[in-house]
Amino acid sequence: MIPDARRITLDTIPPFTLRSADVEECVAGGLTPQLAVQRSVAASDRAYAEWLGDDLLCLWGYRRYGPVAMMWMLSTPAVDAHARLFARESRALLGMLLREFRAVRVLVHNGHTQAIRWLEWLGFTPASALNEQFTLMQVGQN
Repeated sequence: MIPDARRITLDTIPPFTLRSADVEECVAGGLTPQLAVQRSVAASDRAYAEWLGDDLLCLWGYRRYGPVAMMWMLSTPAVDAHARLFARESRALLGMLLREFRAVRVLVHNGHTQAIRWLEWLGFTPASALNEQFTLMQVGQN
């Protein structure tokens, strides 16, 4: 089965339940998960819900800043059930973005070790510490 990325807007955000680490990341940013997703979708040039059959894997999107894409993603427990497929699709998605952008950046909560390991596996490296709680990570060249 191949994941299906469906474009979303503020009016079409599907019902979701995030993994606990993603909830903690939202709370660390001072937002509820619902508000974090709403603000992220509103700020995105493109936003998606990634489905595998009936399972919602994640919500993600990006905003263009010249040659750089600022990306966000919040995942559901279904990601853990489909970890290998999700990893493979993540690499493909990142490759697609890097064909369009010179660099992709993400902001990650320092306590979200699973996300940090995944980002490092994808080739992201710390670009700068935003504050004590969040780090900006990047793959590609400015």
